[in-house]
Amino acid sequence: MSASGSRIRLQVFELQLQGEDRLTVGNGDNPGDVTSVILSRKDIVMPQFIMSAGSSLWLTFDTDGSVITRSVFKLEVQEFNVTGNYYTLVNNEGK
Repeated sequence: MSASGSRIRLQVFELQLQGEDRLTVGNGDNPGDVTSVILSRKDIVMPQFIMSAGSSLWLTFDTDGSVITRSVFKLEVQEFNVTGNYYTLVNNEGK
């Protein structure tokens, strides 16, 4: 969760999921709210940017437990302050 008036950007650099494994991302702080889902995939064209609608973003990784090969994902999360139509990256060093 970020400060009020800011947004969260999630960048997916790599996603290699096996079997029925799935990465799901949504707005807010309640993964149980199916109306908040932005993305629910096992494969994504890279790179993929996802910007939250508000100051929080949730994600879940679900696996079917099969071990054919390893599932891999590489993500980067950044916080942006929003002023009108302008987004400014928040320095998150040390957080």
